[in-house]
Amino acid sequence: MLVRGAGDPTTLLREVRDTVRAMDVTVPLYNVTTMSAHVDTALVPATSGATALSIIGLVALILTLLGLYGTMAQTVSRRTNEIGVRRALGARDRDIVWLVVRQAMVLVLLGLAGGAVLGVVGSRLLSSLLYGVVATDPLVFGVVPVVLLLVCVVASWVPTARAVRIEAAQALRYE
Repeated sequence: MLVRGAGDPTTLLREVRDTVRAMDVTVPLYNVTTMSAHVDTALVPATSGATALSIIGLVALILTLLGLYGTMAQTVSRRTNEIGVRRALGARDRDIVWLVVRQAMVLVLLGLAGGAVLGVVGSRLLSSLLYGVVATDPLVFGVVPVVLLLVCVVASWVPTARAVRIEAAQALRYE
């Protein structure tokens, strides 16, 4: 039986139960809930799957951040002598920052280009399987590159700060 009513759903459910019991005590009542509770129960597999995929995506983003940070830290460590020479020749802090960040950006932009191509191909395949999915969703293809570029800046920030603090004389003696 479906009942439509106004007001608090729990009060309405109690009134329906009381009315049915008043008519016949032997009528079994089971699964007496609101429609929103039924919908929520029906959507549990989809919402739990989306939550799991969101967690996996967040872990992948953190691993990307750590991997890029490690790559940039190693690069700065290897290029300490070069950075010292540049500082000795008068390179400003922003030149050193741009040197390090530019290298990280190249890595990220190459990954974004490959990911965009694979994303368009993959989304075209999935759009036929999923309801309401646009093959080239502008929100996804617009926000994801911005987020990855921000991750790139964050990941290269510590190595960049280390590169800026390098003194020319110390870096020239560095081996």
